[in-house]
Amino acid sequence: MDLDEPSQMSTQMSVLSSNWSIAVDYSALSRNLKDNDDSSIEEEFQATIRDLSEQLDKMAPNLKAVDRLEGVENRLKDTEDQFEKARKAAKRAKEKFNTVKQKRYKYNCRQKSGVLTWY
Repeated sequence: MDLDEPSQMSTQMSVLSSNWSIAVDYSALSRNLKDNDDSSIEEEFQATIRDLSEQLDKMAPNLKAVDRLEGVENRLKDTEDQFEKARKAAKRAKEKFNTVKQKRYKYNCRQKSGVLTWY
């Protein structure tokens, strides 16, 4: 399939779209807008459409901000995981320290009482 040649699918779509019958409802327009064929009214409507389109574009979420937020959330999760590992390692070290400290205390108490026992 060549890019320069129209495909059968696009030809079928154009045939189908030409059969559409669109009925525009002008009932919401005021009478002077319905009767007036002045181009200034069309320009005014086009300006209003542009303004509304700009407002819609401003309301759309910034996709880069969403990507940055995901990156920050991933870094936060990694940092939390590292913190949890460090906290557990510190807890184990503290427990080992307290075990050795308790053994030394018991050893010193026995040494003072004259009873020496080796573990």
